[in-house]
Amino acid sequence: MKKWILLVFCLLTAFTLPLAAQTNVYGIDDECYRYFLEAESLLNRWDIRDPEAFDRAVSALYRTAVEKGDNKALVIYYVQMMKRATHTPNISDEEVDAAREQLCTHAKALGYKQYYYYGYELTQSHYYSRNKIAKAMELLTELQDKALAEQDDYGLWTSARYLSILYIAMNDYQSAKGYLLRAVDVFNRTDDPTLLRQSSARQLMDLSDCYPLHSDSTRFFITEGLKHSVTLADTLRCEYYLAKLAAADRDEKAFRQHRDFCLASPSFTEGTYPGSRAFFEAIEALMHGNPDRHKAAFDNVARLADRRYVADLAEEFGYYEVSSHVHHLMVLQLEKSISTTNAMRLAEMNARMENHSLTADLAKTSRAVTNISRLVVALVVIILLASLLFAGLHIRNLRRRRAEDEKHIAELQDANDRVRLADAAKTRFLQNMSHEIRTPLNAIMGFSQLLTLPDGCNTEEEKEEFGRYIINNSNMLTMLLNDILSASQMDAGTYDIQISDCDVHEACRAALSSAEHRLLPGVRMYYAPETEAPLHFRSDPRRVQQILINFLTNACKHTEKGEICLVSSLTANPGQMTFTVTDTGTGVPDDQAEKIFDRFTKLNEFVQGTGLGLSICRDIATQMGGRVYLDTSYKAGGARFVFTLPLEPPQEKQNNA
Repeated sequence: MKKWILLVFCLLTAFTLPLAAQTNVYGIDDECYRYFLEAESLLNRWDIRDPEAFDRAVSALYRTAVEKGDNKALVIYYVQMMKRATHTPNISDEEVDAAREQLCTHAKALGYKQYYYYGYELTQSHYYSRNKIAKAMELLTELQDKALAEQDDYGLWTSARYLSILYIAMNDYQSAKGYLLRAVDVFNRTDDPTLLRQSSARQLMDLSDCYPLHSDSTRFFITEGLKHSVTLADTLRCEYYLAKLAAADRDEKAFRQHRDFCLASPSFTEGTYPGSRAFFEAIEALMHGNPDRHKAAFDNVARLADRRYVADLAEEFGYYEVSSHVHHLMVLQLEKSISTTNAMRLAEMNARMENHSLTADLAKTSRAVTNISRLVVALVVIILLASLLFAGLHIRNLRRRRAEDEKHIAELQDANDRVRLADAAKTRFLQNMSHEIRTPLNAIMGFSQLLTLPDGCNTEEEKEEFGRYIINNSNMLTMLLNDILSASQMDAGTYDIQISDCDVHEACRAALSSAEHRLLPGVRMYYAPETEAPLHFRSDPRRVQQILINFLTNACKHTEKGEICLVSSLTANPGQMTFTVTDTGTGVPDDQAEKIFDRFTKLNEFVQGTGLGLSICRDIATQMGGRVYLDTSYKAGGARFVFTLPLEPPQEKQNNA
């Protein structure tokens, strides 16, 4: 009965209350989202910093969600109440179960099943943190049975994922593998949109830990995980496993590349894999052949899977003492969290450790007794027999590696082609810059020398004309250097956007004043605003003027007769400020409409310029949330360039949210 009352209430509020603005990642009302963030900020790992402040925030979230009819925000309120239960010390299991039932009931009734399953995740985390492994297993098995009964792919994927994580935490990779394979299978065949928005990269990476070091399955799952990466966390996880694979292949260059990518992210080294620095140091020590100098690194490797990998790698490289030591550390680690599910594995690990210790002793003895020729002969015979037995397998592996090498050579050739093209572009740029800088400098030097001639050599009119030439070429040189500086700042990510009040008419007239000296004789340039009334909006006036000056300067270069018209409009694109610069010049072919915005692109090599101006305009406009493009629908002769900006910049919109 309560469920039907809740559904009727939600339907009524959906039709009677206005839809609030939703500009956050959860898609809920912004005021609700503010209360949600306030509550989240008070949660520590296991408790709540200020319970009273947390209760005030979630109460405000509930009240606002009901007032505004935001069903998703209402479900998130019950998520926060569930978190309150799991973050309260000494709370009973019954109270946690009651909070989960309340969350699951509302999430299911309101159609947000992802939060239904999230309630189970929070509950099993609560049980696991209190060493109640059996209860956590029982809960996740219950979730799996419900998903099977309802044939719900999202539930099947979620339960299999959580069960695999639980088994991995207990170092039971054999059991975890079955659930990981099930989760990947459900993800690959589903058409559930909620599930398809998730990522299966972690399951694929965890699967690679379930197979031997050089197994084809290990390589396959790492490759698949890289394909399915969605978030930065997925990419970092994949790079971590690619580094392990490169070390196993003894590819030091690839190992360093993947390792540096991982270590550059604080979220990886401090959160996902806190012991990764020691792990990479241990691998590098093995690759460089000096493990004895990095004993601390082997001791500080944290994850059991990583220790197993280091032990296997040490064995493969012939460092049996190191392998034995790491296996001993693994045994100690397992003894701290031993369970009935991994007791047999512990015995196996002890036996393997003893075997490696024996192998290490034999290796020492064999180095000391070098004069026993019969043993050497026997070893040679064994090696020859083994070589004959595995010749067929080795040939097959060689063929496969040859195919891989051919593919790699093709990739290197492609990379070489790109480098050659980049070098050619660099050469063109240097040649172009040399010409563009030399031209105004020569003009400035020449006219300056004319001005230094003794009095009487030049009339006052000639001196004034020489001065105009010097100013014009100085402005050209300044604009050229500004374009290069702007491009450099764009590449470095240091380009500054400062939002303030922008007077449209003032910006347009200032741009005209800055560009009018570039006009050719007989060409008219004017400003035609849509309205003469004062017009203001929020933007960076300097950058607006910079784009308009580039447009007007470009038009002056290519317009030998006719006119250049600058227009400002609020109605051309509702909700945006629109500027257009129309000229009667040479125009731009339609097939070059996008190419002209590439760096160092000039349609006419005899017209002065670096080919950077339009590219920089587009970069600046994009940073301010706007657009710069050529209007290809304009066919009246010449060209029309369009510049649009939102009335409220995205930087301020995000801060207001």
